[in-house]
Amino acid sequence: MTLNKPNGKSLIFNIALSIGAVLVVNALIFGFGWNVETGSTRYIWFEPAGYVVGIVWVALFALMGTARWVLNFQVTKDAARGKLWIVILMISCLLYPLYALATGSVLAGFLGNIETVILSAFVFWRVRRASNFAAFLVAPVIVWAVFATFITLAGLNLI
Repeated sequence: MTLNKPNGKSLIFNIALSIGAVLVVNALIFGFGWNVETGSTRYIWFEPAGYVVGIVWVALFALMGTARWVLNFQVTKDAARGKLWIVILMISCLLYPLYALATGSVLAGFLGNIETVILSAFVFWRVRRASNFAAFLVAPVIVWAVFATFITLAGLNLI
């Protein structure tokens, strides 16, 4: 398969597929109005605008797609497992809006963020066994998920 080769064409396919997937989910978010604040939503001064969140996720998915591609240069069990875990992380991130935003539940968002922090840290650890560079391409997901967790904590009036 073209996604699993260590060449430029594979890099383009990995990034394009990753970005394409997140753009479809972003289209659902904006199309169904899941990004629209309700009257009961608390103002959180450090929460970025919806379009900024969408842009950040596009960048994060491009990084995850690149990390997956970087692992193509190694033919090891750790690299193969790392690629699988990156895909699992991507799927988890793509599902987040379906259970957090679509339901309008801040608690579901908080729990989803905790899951994303734990999973992305685990993926970082697994990928690092094969490639430090690929692992550090995944690391921004951890940072963003921690930031999003603080937003949901504020939404739950816990900070």
